[in-house]
Amino acid sequence: MSELKEKSKFNIQAAELLQDKSLFAPSVHCSYYSCLQLMKVVINEFLETSFEELEKNIKDAQETQKLNTHTYIIKIIGDNIRNGSREKHAIFDRNIKALKRFRISSDYENVQITTSESDKAFNIAKDIRAQLKEIFHV
Repeated sequence: MSELKEKSKFNIQAAELLQDKSLFAPSVHCSYYSCLQLMKVVINEFLETSFEELEKNIKDAQETQKLNTHTYIIKIIGDNIRNGSREKHAIFDRNIKALKRFRISSDYENVQITTSESDKAFNIAKDIRAQLKEIFHV
């Protein structure tokens, strides 16, 4: 098992533990990163792109397309889901955008993150992870 896949699993577990301790903002952070890490694993395993090649592709995308790391990874995954099913892509797109909004609010904005927001982020992350596992068998 790849170390990144293991970290992804740890992050979703940490998100749940943090919720139980009423640490809602860090829980949202972990929920989001569990998905981002799993998407990188998908790119590595399913799309057969080494992590080194992925980092090079991200750097190139930053320079040529002005895409940041997260946007690039989400775009690659989204494009591959869309090629298989527009309906599944719509679900993925809606979920990842919502989760990313929660994470930005949680990490960067001067706002309180509530139990409700943390629960929503956690449940969205579980849905994204399940979808990635179903489609890409990771």
